[in-house]
Amino acid sequence: MPVDRRRFLGLPLLLAAGACRAPREPAQPRAARVATGRFARPRLLVERLRGINISERRDRRYHERDFADLKAWGASAVRLLVTYGQVIDREPPHAIRPADLARIDTLYDLCERHGLYLVLVVSELPGYRYVDGNDNSLWTTPRHRERLVAFWREIARRYRGRGDTIAYDLLNEPHDTGGRWPALARELSDEIRRIDPDHTIVVEADEWSWPAGFATLRPTGDPNTVYSPHVYLPNDLTHGEGRGPYPGEFAHLGQRSRWDRARYERELAPLVEFARRHRVRLWVGEFGCVRWRPGLERWLADQVAIYERAGWGWAWYAYREWQGMDLERPDTADPGERLPDSARLRLFRSLLRRGSPP
Repeated sequence: MPVDRRRFLGLPLLLAAGACRAPREPAQPRAARVATGRFARPRLLVERLRGINISERRDRRYHERDFADLKAWGASAVRLLVTYGQVIDREPPHAIRPADLARIDTLYDLCERHGLYLVLVVSELPGYRYVDGNDNSLWTTPRHRERLVAFWREIARRYRGRGDTIAYDLLNEPHDTGGRWPALARELSDEIRRIDPDHTIVVEADEWSWPAGFATLRPTGDPNTVYSPHVYLPNDLTHGEGRGPYPGEFAHLGQRSRWDRARYERELAPLVEFARRHRVRLWVGEFGCVRWRPGLERWLADQVAIYERAGWGWAWYAYREWQGMDLERPDTADPGERLPDSARLRLFRSLLRRGSPP
């Protein structure tokens, strides 16, 4: 995510209808069948990878045990958010810091050691901050855009020889771009492909990658690219402002209405149409709901059922990071201590392993 509530302005979200059981793997779009570079069948395009989001800060580091636990839970993917002040220095000239690149190497190695596919994403950088301050000048300042291009050139050079175990997610939740994001996404994709023809690229949509943004997203034309919506609709439900259980009534776009699985199927249906029209693969890079929401287990099962029926992989937000969506903590507003086991964790582990409840 990282959490900033300005992003939840009730942007209309959009996906497809579903059955209650996890279905067979659906036929993939033709683009997913195209051999690109060294990988004839890139994993993020042809497999349904399920996982969780992580991000590090100076006072929060992940260790081998964290990745071993994830693998034991049944996860197959980790999405790592690189935040402002990591890798690219906060102070001018905003240099790329070798020591922090080495930390990404370490986390990548830990993922590989435990059989976890890594999706690496830039969350914040100079000219693009929405948690630690508010700066959205990336879209109007060429030197900020060049820093983003330089970062991906460095990453592509660093990992181009590695196996099919990493994908490059260009930018976390573009927003307020003035329509500039599709062109920048294509530029970033082209720059990566000049260096690394092999690894999958992930592109999010404008408007925080809520599905409303997919109405204006133009595919980059690269066949080894996955498109990634984020699902937090409605904020009144997922971020705890509203009271009451799911399914139930929550505020959205200035009025209260009922949210249940059928409503989500209607709201998200245009994403299925986007994938069908452009013959591309989708992967839900973030979704989540506060752990104290009554009915969270049903919400989680409903979301995953919709994604699985559409043939999408997914990644919960987040793992041993923001306590509000940490599924290891109690279902109360008090974060308490992490629990080694609970009905909620058993459900989540089952969803990770097989895409359906126990």
